Amino acid sequence: MQKKKTRAASVIAAAVILLFSTAAFGGWSIMPDVPTLDKLRGVAAYSDNRILAVGDNGAVVMYDGTTWESVEQFTDKRLYGAFWISENLAYISADKGRIFKYDGSEWTELDSGTDKRLRTVWGTAADNIFAGGDSGTMLHFDGTTWSVMESATDDTIQGIYGASGSDVYAVGGPSGGDGTGNGFIVHYDGTAWSGELTNVTPRLKAVWTDGADTRIAVGDDGTVVEYDAVSETWNLVTNPAIDTIMSMWAISSDSIFAAGFSGQILEYDGIAWELLDVGVSVDLHDIDGVAGGKGFAVGDKGTILMYEPEGGGNDNGTADCPFEAALENENDLTLLRSLRDSRLSNSNGFDMVGLFYRHAREMAKIVSANPELKSGLQGLVKNQRGLFTELLATGQATVSRSAVDAAAAFLSELKTQAGPGLKMPLTFVEVGLKSGWLLKQAGIQVK
Repeated sequence: MQKKKTRAASVIAAAVILLFSTAAFGGWSIMPDVPTLDKLRGVAAYSDNRILAVGDNGAVVMYDGTTWESVEQFTDKRLYGAFWISENLAYISADKGRIFKYDGSEWTELDSGTDKRLRTVWGTAADNIFAGGDSGTMLHFDGTTWSVMESATDDTIQGIYGASGSDVYAVGGPSGGDGTGNGFIVHYDGTAWSGELTNVTPRLKAVWTDGADTRIAVGDDGTVVEYDAVSETWNLVTNPAIDTIMSMWAISSDSIFAAGFSGQILEYDGIAWELLDVGVSVDLHDIDGVAGGKGFAVGDKGTILMYEPEGGGNDNGTADCPFEAALENENDLTLLRSLRDSRLSNSNGFDMVGLFYRHAREMAKIVSANPELKSGLQGLVKNQRGLFTELLATGQATVSRSAVDAAAAFLSELKTQAGPGLKMPLTFVEVGLKSGWLLKQAGIQVK
């Protein structure tokens, strides 16, 4: 049988490593059991137990601090922005000029006065809300009526943020997928909008200010621009971003997170930006959180990441990981993490990884509480060190039929203790192992 170059997560890795590799990276963890696979474009956090995420096909999910629940669908339109005004007052901006209001019990559609796509919504109070979108559309809500404002731009408004009702910024750039044209920054002083920056080449997606000297905007191609209060100019900032940055969440001027395409989350400490390893490769579209509390980033395929501040989370992918409890050899742990990370680096690998990460916590609890499963996991890893090393080095490997049978038996035993949601992916891999088709797809040859 001719070997094939690996294009999906290897079966042994899927059955053993990826099933149990923790979803926590640098304080960020992949949240399990999100009740949608739609692209999530917006997230808003009022408190650690009052989180709203929205996206394509009218997807709306809410988090109560324990569980994500789907909201009964009230539209099939694409939803973009979300913002909390108070615990029982939230707004969503959407396609075709739609704006939806949540009053703590139900959602209602408001008359916005426009049919333009509204990509962002932000406000300071129930009678001071802004929504922006295509063709320079800027709306303002005074508590009674939405009215159109002169925005000082004809291009697409992507993000709005302010320190007060008289210190508000909006950013964006030309519409279209080619990214050509200049980005812009406009400022509202409580009376009128005026242009601040018109010569940034990449489109800008989000902006943040502390109301003092810190003003930052991010956008296409990893662009970061920062305001220099001394020269009163906006300047490009060197940073390690690898793709478009879509959104920012600031705890303070020296503690800012940014999220964007290719699964990137960056952290700013007031001096420099650092690219974090958060364990995903899907595009992230928005990020928000609570100062001193948790943060949330949302993206493609219903992906939601959660950040827990120091003391509430874990670093380097070790939280709730049965390998930490089962394995004594640090070299084995390093090898498994390296193989896991190599599978996260391509979209095909992530598809399978993401499937199992949704049930990571349940699987971790099962294995940690069962001595026989712990022992079985130890045996699988010990007996297949050579396979893991070969997969990591070349993307191809050979495996014995007895090893395949042992992995299938392990999955079968695990499945007896799994809940209904976990049994399905376990059965998928078990059948794929026994039939051999997953082995072929992964480029693994059975001896």
